[in-house]
Order: sequence, then C-alpha cells, then structure tokens
Amino acid sequence: MSSKMAKNESLYGFTLIELLIVVAIIGILAAIAVPNFLNAQLRAKIAATEGNMKAIGSALEMYAIDHERYPHTYVPDTTTFINPRIFRFLRLTTPVAYMTASVRDVFNKIDIEANAVYPFWGPDTMDHRRQLTWFDHPDLRHIKYQRGGWAIMSFGPDEDYESTEKQYLVWYHVSNGLISDGDIYRFGP
Repeated sequence: MSSKMAKNESLYGFTLIELLIVVAIIGILAAIAVPNFLNAQLRAKIAATEGNMKAIGSALEMYAIDHERYPHTYVPDTTTFINPRIFRFLRLTTPVAYMTASVRDVFNKIDIEANAVYPFWGPDTMDHRRQLTWFDHPDLRHIKYQRGGWAIMSFGPDEDYESTEKQYLVWYHVSNGLISDGDIYRFGP
C-alpha cells in the first residue's frame, strides 16, 4: 500500500527543481520585457513632446497671422503676480484660443506649476545680433540673421538643460542613445 501512495503523490505534484526552472524562465522573460517596456514609454514621451511643440508652433503661427506679429514674450513689471512662462501662454489661450491650455513639459522635473510648461521665446527676447548668433546648427542658419521668429525648448529625456561654455545648443537625438545629453528644440517660422 505504501508503494501505491508514493506513486499517487508523484503524479499530482511538482518537484522543487521543476518549480525553480519555471521561476528562472519567468525571471529571464521579465528581464527582457521590462527594459523594452520602459524604452517604449520613453519613446512615447519624446513623441508627445515633439507633438506638443508642433502644436505650440502652430498656435504661434496662427497668432502671427491674426496680429501680424508673434506674441510678445517680454513680461512687464505690472504682472509680477504671474510667472513669466505662464504669462507668455496667456496670449495664446485668451481671448482667442489658439491653444486650449498651456502644455506641460513631461521632461521638466521641477515640480512648480510655472516651470512645468515649455519655455518659448519670441522676437522681443531673440535679438538677431545676440541670442540667435550662437545657434550654430545647420537647421538654424536660415534664421541666424533674421528678425523675429520663435523658439521652443524642452529639457529632453535627461531632464536637465544642456549648454556648452560658448552657449552652443546641445541637441537631443535618439541616435545618440535613448537617454542621452541634449535638449529638444523647435524653431520658427
């Protein structure tokens, strides 16, 4: 009778080695899947950032068509109760809604309402003799000596501002690695 019980027990259970093999296989699959999931999440944030910047650029262009100039980004001293970054978006959201709301930068890790939006600069903060002259990038040479225009910036996946000693822009590009130095920029017109 004892040999019959031993036979029945082995038919209904797993051995310790079988369980360890299953746990090891699950661990290997998790080690493969989790980084891919995180990379997909980061790529989605990059795509969202580029889409948001394109929407802001479209709003700036629509504003310029209606008003024959880009919105001023200079904040007068009388509006010290509003952060300058938020104030810049007011012209794009009210009274005519070129945008429904200011767009948050998903890569800005500073948890302050005003710092969470994308900074943008307009013609009154981009003097063609000063600020734009240090933009030495093939994509920017057409606006180097042009008056007006606009620039939008995001910190990018490394979540910090990149600049060299000579104030050259450090551009983010996915070919340098998914999380690499550089900021995401968009210029117009």
